[in-house]
Amino acid sequence: MWGEAINLYMDCIHTLDGFISEIEEEQDEAFRLREKATAAIEFIDDIRGFVNTDLMNP
Repeated sequence: MWGEAINLYMDCIHTLDGFISEIEEEQDEAFRLREKATAAIEFIDDIRGFVNTDLMNP
């Protein structure tokens, strides 16, 4: 489940990277979406780390 979410956000980032380089007028929105996707990946990694270390190994 977590891996699928990360893959989805990574696909979003890669798509936005291509979009950003092609269309200048939409760059601000693309950058915002890319930042949100990156933050979501970091958040998921934080949750997975917490679950793996704190909950699984009390």
